[in-house]
Amino acid sequence: MKTRAASAEDYDFIRTVLVASDLPVEDLSENAPIRFLIADYSGGQFGGCIGLEVHARDGLLRSLAVPSNLRARGIGRTLVDALQSLAAAEDIERLWLLTTTASAFFLHAGYEVTDRITQ
Repeated sequence: MKTRAASAEDYDFIRTVLVASDLPVEDLSENAPIRFLIADYSGGQFGGCIGLEVHARDGLLRSLAVPSNLRARGIGRTLVDALQSLAAAEDIERLWLLTTTASAFFLHAGYEVTDRITQ
């Protein structure tokens, strides 16, 4: 499986998979300050997406979504790894995320719970 930067042609897929995953799409546009990565699954099938929003030396990991029929195949972890590599290449010091449904996934991936008010 390969990951790649999303192109303008990918935004319909991104919106569709985010809506299906109950994730917000209101602030998404091709001009938004969010860069997306796409996972190309077997046979060129879209495997999922993840977004990076940069704020100085901090990055917001957002919009990780994998179609329900492709979950539990390592696609989410592949996307997180690719995003972390992108963030490191851009000298982002910390990655943050907000989640209400995927805490266990991100804890398993090495993320920690923090109080967002004190940060």
